[in-house]
Amino acid sequence: MKVSRVFDLKSLNYKGEQIYVVQNEVKNMILGERLEQYKEMMNSLEFLEIYPSNLEWNVELGNVFAIDTNILPFYGVVLDVVKRDGSDFVRFAYLTLNLSLASVEAPLLRIKDEPFELVKLTHITGEVLKENLSKISRPLKPVRDVDEIRKYVEKLSGIRYGSIHREFFEMESNFVKMIEEYVNEYSKIIKLPQELFSELNSEFSSLALASSSSKALRFGDVILVNSAVGTKLFFGDTFANKVGKIFIKGRLIYEGKLTNGLMILNFAKFTSMLNETDIRVEIEETN
Repeated sequence: MKVSRVFDLKSLNYKGEQIYVVQNEVKNMILGERLEQYKEMMNSLEFLEIYPSNLEWNVELGNVFAIDTNILPFYGVVLDVVKRDGSDFVRFAYLTLNLSLASVEAPLLRIKDEPFELVKLTHITGEVLKENLSKISRPLKPVRDVDEIRKYVEKLSGIRYGSIHREFFEMESNFVKMIEEYVNEYSKIIKLPQELFSELNSEFSSLALASSSSKALRFGDVILVNSAVGTKLFFGDTFANKVGKIFIKGRLIYEGKLTNGLMILNFAKFTSMLNETDIRVEIEETN
């Protein structure tokens, strides 16, 4: 006798939903683990440094470029070149190395002869001085259709991301902002001597002042303004635009024109433990 199998459609639907929920939970668990791994790696951003290419190439629409750093290479694609305040600025879209945490709807771009051959487009954009970008970055192969890239950026901007992706893109946005500031202020950057940096870092670690640095501090006629990349110096009339020297804890760190906005790289976390006498500015007698 032939026996017919009878299926309970409600039961099947319910089981299907269960499978979907389990699969989604596993996916989120894997993405969560990758996010934590990425966080650990990005903790090094407080010591971000850029290694300029010194190529001075001609930046054009659609160019993919690379900026070499001490942490990870930074990739972007040129969307527009705009003029503002008498200077040319490049608007770019950030290309992430993290393929698993990027949007599933983002296109992949292949980059030949690079440490990372595959990157993904993101909705994150930035603006940097064209002149500085041409000196600091390396040119890579341009995209075929920059208009298509612009459309994808707009599309990706309209997606409502879940909590894991929101946290990931917030970290990526911070990375982009740091690169923006670094590139735009490149001509004003001061690097601390390694011995002084090690001394400050040792003292800083022992005092456990990781979260105590203030946004702005005054040291006599000098105001320090902290940012994610470093500390900008703004001088009073006594020093501004004169030729002089800057000392920290008795060590010379800069000699030249005292232009407002000079930035000491990776210095922000140390400022809160300095005394007023730790920063000294001297001007040359010929001023």
